[in-house]
Amino acid sequence: MSEINRGTSMPIWALSLIIILFIIGLVVSVWGASSVFKLKKEMENNDIKKIFKNKGVVKYGDEFENKSGIYALIFNNFNSKEYFWPILIFKSNNFSETTLEIVNKIEHKEYKNIDDYMNEKGLKNEDIRFIELEKVQDEEKFKYWIEKTKANSRGFNV
Repeated sequence: MSEINRGTSMPIWALSLIIILFIIGLVVSVWGASSVFKLKKEMENNDIKKIFKNKGVVKYGDEFENKSGIYALIFNNFNSKEYFWPILIFKSNNFSETTLEIVNKIEHKEYKNIDDYMNEKGLKNEDIRFIELEKVQDEEKFKYWIEKTKANSRGFNV
């Protein structure tokens, strides 16, 4: 009967090991959670609408005061949370002529990826917007905007 009531005690080394493993697990989980929040914050900072925040925007058919520069074609009310951003970065010496050429190329399916996107989303020419990124044409700035907007991988500058 004395054997039934007798409790078994855990050795000190086993208890110490459990506590150490618990602390290590806690540290790893806190580190993992903080990494996820940091990644989410970085993704939010790359929001395309924040990138274009202080830039001039016009509808298709309207013009900018400056005729020459670096511009972006986007669409009204696109979802910036999606992986694909409908952006085309382009340079122009004459903004109004270049925009007419681009829209004609879209309509004649020379920009098939843009035409496909418009058909998929049910968009019309009235949904096209242009953003003035730079007032001068500079190859370095052009490359900078393509990289910043990821238009070469997530947009139409493929």
